[in-house]
Amino acid sequence: MRFIFLTKTEWSEPPRIRHQLAELLISEGHSVAFVQKSKFLASNEWSSDGSGLSLARHGHLLHHQFKFLSPARWLDKVFIKQKIRSLFAATNHDDVIVNFNYDYYFLSSIFPKNPIIHIVNDDFPAAATRLNRRSATRLQALTAADACHSLCVSYPLADKIRMWTSDCSLFFPWARHRYSRPKSGQARAEALYWGYINERLDFDAVTGLLDAGTTINFFGHVSPSPRVSALLGHPNSVYHGISTLENIPEVLSRCCCAVLPLDATNPVVSCITINNRSFELLSFGLPLLYTKLPGLIEAPEHVIYRCETVADFVAAFANARENFNQVQDDIKTFLEEHYSEARYRQFIRVVEACKEKLMIAGGVPGAIRAS
Repeated sequence: MRFIFLTKTEWSEPPRIRHQLAELLISEGHSVAFVQKSKFLASNEWSSDGSGLSLARHGHLLHHQFKFLSPARWLDKVFIKQKIRSLFAATNHDDVIVNFNYDYYFLSSIFPKNPIIHIVNDDFPAAATRLNRRSATRLQALTAADACHSLCVSYPLADKIRMWTSDCSLFFPWARHRYSRPKSGQARAEALYWGYINERLDFDAVTGLLDAGTTINFFGHVSPSPRVSALLGHPNSVYHGISTLENIPEVLSRCCCAVLPLDATNPVVSCITINNRSFELLSFGLPLLYTKLPGLIEAPEHVIYRCETVADFVAAFANARENFNQVQDDIKTFLEEHYSEARYRQFIRVVEACKEKLMIAGGVPGAIRAS
């Protein structure tokens, strides 16, 4: 079975759920055609390394932020439809379309007999500028209703998508690394931050931990800003660059937890249930100190600490340090439902249900159609 991924992402970017799902499907013997970020008026491109992954690219006419204008939206739709049709002229009915774009509301007219899975991993309307927000919301609604099924990575996102379609379910990230029990008896007096270091952080919480004497080891891509520079320049901050967790055993052996202090006032952050790196951190035995978000996943309190204030983070760190060994069984149990095998089975069930639905309907079941 071939899966066609429609994205606005480079394959070479830091891994997100679209990369991870593609890798998961390839590991299960499927092939993936991954459409990368389009380029202005570019010709179609294809490349393949023989591993089951093919990379494609097509041109675009307008930046998506201009789509609040109806004539521009129509013109861009016509242009992109033609480009996608030419890229996949040889598509057969067994191909599955996996769409990560909130504004591709026209896919059923290109692939009328193919299952279309819409994956919602961000609140795109909330991230849009005020001028574009109304248009972005409408495009998201049309895209969700045009698909056979929408998979959402959080409770808040699923609640929004269900306003437009009942064909919707949750699809959380997963741990790609099996849980391995950390060695006991080691002094663990530090914390780990592994991920993007940018303006979506709760700087008060991180600074509060650092000021309280906590050494935080930072790994990840840095988005330069005065606040980020001040944070990494703190005496108790240690920035190590970019690395996988597998390659930093010495640092992990000194850490009693991972911190995920996010800015809850950011509308994109507030829709998170569990972010893409959380299960991976747990699989190395690290409990999480997480900002108390409205849709945060339910978990044992010593597996995921829900922190609302700076004092909460400081207290949670002390608790994690004291109870690190005792909480390992709870982490192992919590992760049992969050490995790649479970997500693969779930995804294939959705695909098969969509195929059956199409067969019964003799067409595409979406309730809303774009003009």
